[in-house]
Amino acid sequence: ARTRATFSATASGESTGTVAILPLPVNEEWVGHPVRELEAATGSRVAFIVRFGTGVLPRAETFIQAEDTIYVAAVSGTVSDVTSAAAGPPPQEG
Repeated sequence: ARTRATFSATASGESTGTVAILPLPVNEEWVGHPVRELEAATGSRVAFIVRFGTGVLPRAETFIQAEDTIYVAAVSGTVSDVTSAAAGPPPQEG
């Protein structure tokens, strides 16, 4: 089942934006890359990873593994861009 939660953030009573947390299918070429690269390429934040049935709070240097289910936080208006970026291979260095 696909889960998606949406949160509204407020500061001083004014709406500052809406953030969605959603599972992010990633291209298999992301396996072996650190989550910081996925975050940079997608403009999202990896909130947590489900790895072998256990939730993991990743660090920037946590590497993506083959069976990971990656959940990201993204500003609601950017979800399709985030999904598209993750569906492609990682950008080439250099």
